[in-house]
Amino acid sequence: MGNDFGLVVFDSTHAAIQTQTLFEQAQLKNRMLTTPGNLSAGCGLSIYFDLADLAQITRLLQQQQVTYRALYQVHKDGLHSQYQLIKNEVRG
Repeated sequence: MGNDFGLVVFDSTHAAIQTQTLFEQAQLKNRMLTTPGNLSAGCGLSIYFDLADLAQITRLLQQQQVTYRALYQVHKDGLHSQYQLIKNEVRG
């Protein structure tokens, strides 16, 4: 993943694992990691993804009624990261 990428933040481990499975079935590049410390999340898990897949990921999350805390665009510059909120809390 490059300097800019997407991030889905979750409240539950179940939702994070379910979403990673959905992304893999759709052959979308993703990586599950711990949520950055300056973002709050109940379960501490997030999925990083390629921003080129944002429209497909947003559609998939909506179609599958996935519950997540937030969707961010992340810009990484060395050791510093900037987070821009794309979409706030969605309940499936």
